[in-house]
Amino acid sequence: MTADERPRPQYGEYASEAERAAAIERSGAAGPAPRETPAGSDAPVRPAAPKATAGAPGQPARPAPDRTANTGFDRIATIFLLMFGLVYIIGGAGSYFTLGASMERMFAQLGVGEYTPTTLTPIIGIVIVVSEGIIWLLAAGWSYLRISRGRPSWWIPLVAGILGFLVSVALLGVLLAQDPAFLSYVSSA
Repeated sequence: MTADERPRPQYGEYASEAERAAAIERSGAAGPAPRETPAGSDAPVRPAAPKATAGAPGQPARPAPDRTANTGFDRIATIFLLMFGLVYIIGGAGSYFTLGASMERMFAQLGVGEYTPTTLTPIIGIVIVVSEGIIWLLAAGWSYLRISRGRPSWWIPLVAGILGFLVSVALLGVLLAQDPAFLSYVSSA
């Protein structure tokens, strides 16, 4: 059998134990001690079988669960939720950057009275957009890490969306608590 006829080796399966140990040593990683192979032995080295987890005493060990088996739906759901959050942030950024005008429109629609913008109004709008963006970036990074490790991650953008919403509500609540028209509307209701 010539070199062209045999299958291409994968991940060192034709390497001897000594060659594998030398490669591990060159990489700087701690590895198993090399076993002695008989001189002239060209037996291929096969990858180790998956680790097994111990069952109850007297029962055979079962193979470890494959964490990458259920990532198809998880990836789709995670990416969908992240994209939904990104569209929400980008779509709402204009309203938050002009928060004074947005609050005036909302007050007029609800019949609350006239909103009086303060010096804090544009700052709160910018803080809302920045905080939602930071929360989204953290969620995207953490989701990527969990997906790459084969772990479920669909819940991360969901929790991040809820957290971003709560931060926005709390900051808008600060503005509403300082507005005299809103306070008189609430006290009369």
